[in-house]
Amino acid sequence: KIAGPVVWLTGVLHGDEPGGGAVIKKLFEELEKVELLKGSLQAFPIINESGLEKKVRELPETGEDLNRLFPGRLGGTIGEEITYQVWQTITASKPVLVLDLHNDWVNSIPYTLIDDQENMLADTYDKLKQIALATGLVVVQENIKTLGQTLSGSLTKSGIPALTLELGGAHVIDEKNVRIGVNAISRTLGQLGLITEKIFPEVKTLDVEVPLSSGVGVTTGKIFNYSDEPRPTMVGRLQILVKPGQMVKKGDLVAIIDNEEKLFATNKAIVLGFTDETIAQPGKEIL
Repeated sequence: KIAGPVVWLTGVLHGDEPGGGAVIKKLFEELEKVELLKGSLQAFPIINESGLEKKVRELPETGEDLNRLFPGRLGGTIGEEITYQVWQTITASKPVLVLDLHNDWVNSIPYTLIDDQENMLADTYDKLKQIALATGLVVVQENIKTLGQTLSGSLTKSGIPALTLELGGAHVIDEKNVRIGVNAISRTLGQLGLITEKIFPEVKTLDVEVPLSSGVGVTTGKIFNYSDEPRPTMVGRLQILVKPGQMVKKGDLVAIIDNEEKLFATNKAIVLGFTDETIAQPGKEIL
C-alpha cells in the first residue's frame, strides 16, 4: 500500500532448472504471513514453460537459449518475442533490483553471481556488490564477456541492478536449496526495507565448515573471481577428488583423468561445483 522500491524475480529461463520457480512460489506463500512494508515484489516464476515440461534447457520449439537473447526483439523468433515481452515488462516498472534465479550443475552449492564489472556503470556495481553480499551466499564475479545477452548482463549494462542466483543443482527441486534461496532473497528485501522479519531460520549454505578468516560470506565482504580452470587435455574417465563447498589451496590435486592426467588447483579457491559428466573431454570445464 505504501510506494517504494520495485523488485523483480525471474525463474526457469532454462527449462531444466526448476528451482527458481519453486523458490518464487514458496517466497510468495511466506509473504502472505510477512507482508511488505512498502514497495512491490513482482515475478515471472516460469518463463520457459514448455522447456520445463520437457525438462530441457532451451525453448523446445526452436532450440533457443532464452538467457542469450535479451533484450529480445519484437517480430523476431519465438524466443526473441518471449524475451522482448519479459524485458519490456520488467524495465517499464523501473525496478531497483532484478534477481534471476537459476540452477547449476547437479553437484554444486548455492552462490550469487555478479556480472563482469567492466560491463556496467561504477555506481551500479557498487549497489550490486552490497546487495550480493547481503544474500549471505558465496559471491562470485563473472568474467565471461560472451554473456552480454543474459537477462542480468543486459539489465546491468542498461543501468538496472541485476544479479543471478545459482541455487544448487539442476533437474530436480531440492527443498534445502529452496529454503536457502528464500532466505537469500528475504535478506535482500530486508536490506531494501521491504520487510523486517526473517522468513525462515538460517540454513547452512556450505556442507563443510569454513572459517570466517577464509573470507567466505558477508563478514569480510569477500567477492571471488570465477574460474573454470584447470581443464583436462585428454579423453578419459573422470575422477573428481573435491566436494562442492570445499576450500582448496593452489597446487591441491582436484581431479584425475584415466589414472594418467592429474589436475591441480590453479589458485586458492572454493569449489562451487563439478560437472555431471563421467568422461572428461579435452578443454571442457569440469570444475
